[in-house]
Amino acid sequence: MKAKSKKLLVLIATFVIMFNFSSCKKYPDGPAFSLRSKTARLTGTWKIVDGIDDSEGVDVYYVFKKNNDFEFKYTFNGQEYTVSGDWSWGDGKETVIIDPDDFEKVELTILRLTNSEFWFKDEDNDEYKAEKE
Repeated sequence: MKAKSKKLLVLIATFVIMFNFSSCKKYPDGPAFSLRSKTARLTGTWKIVDGIDDSEGVDVYYVFKKNNDFEFKYTFNGQEYTVSGDWSWGDGKETVIIDPDDFEKVELTILRLTNSEFWFKDEDNDEYKAEKE
């Protein structure tokens, strides 16, 4: 291969890589790039750490399972409650749709999704931050 052809190939490869990395940021607060798929990052147990009034002694957990099962767990006044259902991706994987059994569907807009942080807005535009357990 000639020197000009090698330079051109390197230049094209550089632009392709730069374009791919710059277009990876799907959510407003990041991350810009991740080696894990969105499903792999979302799957797990998330504890809400910001957005709920701590003075009421409520712990809230969202559990997203790989098979699209979902659980909403919370404790209130020492009692534990669980609501089961399903989850799915919505709107180009920029939202998560939760379909709890016996309740209306809820759509969460993802603001940040890393392996350890899940920030989102609910349908009332209230913002929450969760950390993976």
